Amino acid sequence: MGRHLMFYMSAIAAVFALTAIRIIFTWEQNWFFLLNLVIFASVPLAMTQRLWLQWRAQHPPMEPPSTPPHGTPRVDEKV
Repeated sequence: MGRHLMFYMSAIAAVFALTAIRIIFTWEQNWFFLLNLVIFASVPLAMTQRLWLQWRAQHPPMEPPSTPPHGTPRVDEKV
């Protein structure tokens, strides 16, 4: 989850930074437009990653019935 938050927040910050740079310097070159498009495309990627993480958290894999719940100590039958 930490890597996801870093990716998501850096994508948002990059979009805001490039927008501010474009407003301040009034750049209209093609390379800057392409860079802005690539950075802006990273935001839906981060949101897709967030959706996948939430889906996995809500639908955990099925555990075998012999596995005790988390926090329950395993007891050997030889006692």
